[in-house]
Amino acid sequence: MKIPSLASLRLKADALSEPLRIAIGLGAGFTVTIALVVLVMIVGFGYLSKTQADLEQITQINNVKTELVHTMKFAQRDRATSLYSLAVLTDEFEKDEELQRFHSKGGTWWQAWVQFQAMEMNAEEKGLAKRINSLAEERNIFLLEAVDLVMSRHSQAVSDHINRVAIPGQQILTDEIDKLLKLQQKQTQKAVEGAAEAYARARNLLLWLCGLVLLISIMVGGVVLRRVMKQSRELEHKALFDDLTGLPNRALFFDRFRQAALTY
Repeated sequence: MKIPSLASLRLKADALSEPLRIAIGLGAGFTVTIALVVLVMIVGFGYLSKTQADLEQITQINNVKTELVHTMKFAQRDRATSLYSLAVLTDEFEKDEELQRFHSKGGTWWQAWVQFQAMEMNAEEKGLAKRINSLAEERNIFLLEAVDLVMSRHSQAVSDHINRVAIPGQQILTDEIDKLLKLQQKQTQKAVEGAAEAYARARNLLLWLCGLVLLISIMVGGVVLRRVMKQSRELEHKALFDDLTGLPNRALFFDRFRQAALTY
């Protein structure tokens, strides 16, 4: 299929009547303008959706996960403190009260961990979760053995067992929780940066497209104004001059006569 040359297209355009050429030009200009406006809307809403998704990721997922991990970390610390307190307390009522606090913090830890695992997790989070579950199951056995020793007798051997077995095991678990916390902080920062980048891209692209729409609108308006002014001059010339000879007609004569009469 032969593609027509620019010269042949120009000849075909010149063969069209003036009103038809104007109509085609204005139609093409308005069509391009409308297409750009639609493109601005599509692109703008697309980037807004991306920004909203990043913000939802931050507010509804990352912040919740970070809060749950903090809850686990504080509960872990409080359980270690309760364990030391159990080792030094001699009053049975105080021991029983501290033991209840110890188990309560364990329940808080486990509840936060269950909520965390119920949320959507990526591959890295799943790997850490598997590691934490394994350590929690393993270290909880040693922790309960330490509690049984503490509740059965008060001696230096109990303190040694806590310092050598229970607390180091808890520290290993705490280290894994810290890794999970750092991962949540990194993911939150990544989501914040993604939202900022999406906003910057949307702003720059929308400014460029809006500028292009404005430029085309000005061009179309200029063409329309020029055509209207040309047509107005032609109508004025036809009204005041003879079409055949180009000489002033009766209307122009009376117009000049009235102007002269008003001067005097």
